Amino acid sequence: MCAHAPRLEPFGSRAKPTAATWVIMSKKTLRQQLLNSRDMVNITSRKSASSIISQSVITLLSGPNLKIGSYLASGSEVDLESLHDTVNARNHTLYVPKIRSATEMDLVELPSPQALIKGKFGISTSSSKNSIQPKSLDYILMPCVGFDLKGNRLGMGGGYYDRFLEGTRSGPPVRIGVAFDTQQAPDLLPDSWDQSFDWIVTETKIIRP
Repeated sequence: MCAHAPRLEPFGSRAKPTAATWVIMSKKTLRQQLLNSRDMVNITSRKSASSIISQSVITLLSGPNLKIGSYLASGSEVDLESLHDTVNARNHTLYVPKIRSATEMDLVELPSPQALIKGKFGISTSSSKNSIQPKSLDYILMPCVGFDLKGNRLGMGGGYYDRFLEGTRSGPPVRIGVAFDTQQAPDLLPDSWDQSFDWIVTETKIIRP
């Protein structure tokens, strides 16, 4: 939650909202503001920035035969397609989300673009059934709605990554957030279950909180 997010009283309500209500409302408001900001980046700028981010991330990936978790961009998210091409060319193994339910996901191998299919809820994924446990990954590249300079992440609110990475705070994988500069927020107030970033890569900087 942004400390400066506006507090909006429910329309037509005379009841004084609780602190918990304000937190939910403020987080929801900030999420929408950041999504709007990301959506306003034009396609040409988005492609250019995505390419720069991909190249920057590649410089951070150290070691042979890496197991790398990533994602398939949706909407105005950072597009890592060029990074995926490099990962495959270097004989690393790439894994992408496969939604299992409304609350859970696996990461499954994506050996090539030919393995792409439409999964649950129309979300692109891999046809592979070769899944991986989070602690077996060397790196995981994560999208977000917003981030702050302390490494806190604001997601879409579904909690998929939080559940997938539960129990891995003290070990691998290295969590790399990818985002556009416009997604930087003031200090966020994370919940106890929120997964934070080890590094954040934008089109202009690499942040190591």
